[in-house]
Amino acid sequence: MEITFDNILAIVGLLLGGSGGAIFTWYWQRRKAKAEANQAEVSAAKEMQDMYQQMIKDKQDEVEDKNRIITELREDRNHYKRKADELNDKFDKLTHSVSEWKNDADERIRTLQAQVARNGRQIDCLRPMLCGRENCAIRMPMTITESGELKTKRPHRKASSIEPVEPDAL
Repeated sequence: MEITFDNILAIVGLLLGGSGGAIFTWYWQRRKAKAEANQAEVSAAKEMQDMYQQMIKDKQDEVEDKNRIITELREDRNHYKRKADELNDKFDKLTHSVSEWKNDADERIRTLQAQVARNGRQIDCLRPMLCGRENCAIRMPMTITESGELKTKRPHRKASSIEPVEPDAL
């Protein structure tokens, strides 16, 4: 078998005619698959980008919400601090007022105790001149009970050794 130019040309024509369409179809399908793969990559990248943008938006909304909550909490805290300061000031004023009132009350109590003691001493001095009977010239010693009754310390009898005290002499 001799290989001539005609034989080679016939084989090439046969290959090109019979399998040439297959090579062209294979080449075209390969380019189509590559284009579809590129299209899928672009589509996936766009979906990822959309997903990341949605995540960023959600995170920004969350941060804004937390910042709003923090601001409200700070305002509430400042409000309660002001209220606590006002209450502390009122408490200090009341404490000061109570201590002044207590000092005044203590002073009044001491003054009243001194007056009661003085009145007691005066009554002790006047006791020999008192008598439980009205217009009595004998002046018998007497006591006043808690219920207000008058009691003499000894029975009332006429004693000539005690001189009567004139009411005008006091």
